[in-house]
Amino acid sequence: MKVVGRKSIKKEKPVLIWQEREKELEIFVHMIMSQAKHINHRAKDYESEMLNETAEASSDFIVPLLRFQKEWLAWAFDQENNFKGGVLADDMGMGKTIQAIALVLAKRELQQNRFAFSQSPLVKGTLVICPVVAITQWVDEIDRCTLKGSTKVLVYHGAGRVKNRKQLSSMIL
Repeated sequence: MKVVGRKSIKKEKPVLIWQEREKELEIFVHMIMSQAKHINHRAKDYESEMLNETAEASSDFIVPLLRFQKEWLAWAFDQENNFKGGVLADDMGMGKTIQAIALVLAKRELQQNRFAFSQSPLVKGTLVICPVVAITQWVDEIDRCTLKGSTKVLVYHGAGRVKNRKQLSSMIL
């Protein structure tokens, strides 16, 4: 008698939920990693482009800026033009006050040049808020760094401060 072999019927094991999720996760991680590499390359390109970019100070600003200050000025222009804002935080003695004055004057000059073609109102003043001990430093730095007569400074402090809004609005820095 001949025994005929039976074909064994293999039942497929059901795929478990965690195995499905694991495959989905692997696909997701691969996709994110490839995007991250692309973003990282773009960020490095942007960073190197920004580090090489410098901006010149206003013609009313008479103190020469160092390279890192010109790089910051270009960065600050980009931040303000894209409404991102920024923080100027550096070690003491690195010229933060000078950089801030340079930015205000450069923005003023740029705005005056664009005002003829723009519908937006001309901003005439900049408010600097600082501790009482820094008021004279700001006034002295503005006097030292700008052409005589190019800026008006009003110290709005103490009992004798100006109450007239018209006088206050005519100030530049």
